[in-house]
Amino acid sequence: MEYDIVKKGGYDYLKFLLDSGEEIFAQPGALMMLRGDVEVNTKMLGGKSFIGLKVGFLAQESVFINRFVAKNSCELWFSPSLPGVLESIDLKGEEFYLKDGAYLCHYGDIVIDTKFFGLKGIFSNSGLFWLKVSGNGRVFTNTFGGIEEINLEGNEILVDNYNLLAFSSGVNAEIVKLGGMKTFFFGGEGLMFKLSGYGKVLIQTRNLPSFAYQVMRFSKE
Repeated sequence: MEYDIVKKGGYDYLKFLLDSGEEIFAQPGALMMLRGDVEVNTKMLGGKSFIGLKVGFLAQESVFINRFVAKNSCELWFSPSLPGVLESIDLKGEEFYLKDGAYLCHYGDIVIDTKFFGLKGIFSNSGLFWLKVSGNGRVFTNTFGGIEEINLEGNEILVDNYNLLAFSSGVNAEIVKLGGMKTFFFGGEGLMFKLSGYGKVLIQTRNLPSFAYQVMRFSKE
C-alpha cells in the first residue's frame, strides 16, 4: 500500500494505491474517486452495534464506517468535508484521542472507541467524550485550518478547546478556566485544555465555531 497527502493550499486530499487484498476504512462521504475493482461495504464502527452506537452518540461521530477492499491493483482518493490540511498518525500499539470530526480514514489493525473527559466538557463545548483510536496501523485526521505538532517532554501547555485536535495517551488532559470571570464571559477565551506529561499534541490553527459566527454575522448584512 502506498499513500500520498496531496497539498492544495488548505484543501488537502489523500491518494491511495492498493494491491489486491489490501483494505482501507473511511468515514461516510469521504471518497472522491476510485479506479479499479474495489469491493465496498458499510458496517457499524467496531463491528458491533453497541460500539457503533456508543461512538455515534457519545463522540458525535458517524455510527457507520465504509470498508474498501482492493480486488486488484487500484487507486482511491479521499477528502474531508471542511477546508484544511491532513495529518497521519502512525500507531504502534498506543492510543490516540481525536476530537469529533477529526477522523477521516485508517488502515491496519485499528480499534475505534470513546474516551470520557469529564463533565467540564459540557461547558467547554469540547464534548464529554472523544474518539479513541488504538492498535497498529495509520490513522488520517483532518483539520480546520493548518496543523501544528507539539511534543511534550514533561512540560505543560494550555490549548483552546476548539483548537485541540488530538493527543497521545501519554498526555494528561484537564479542562481548566483561564483567568477570572470577566475573561471567562467577555474575553473570548473561557475554558482550555491543560496538557502535561509525555507525548504528541496536534493543534489546528483555526476555530470552527468562531468562523461560523463570523459567517452568520456578515450574512445578515
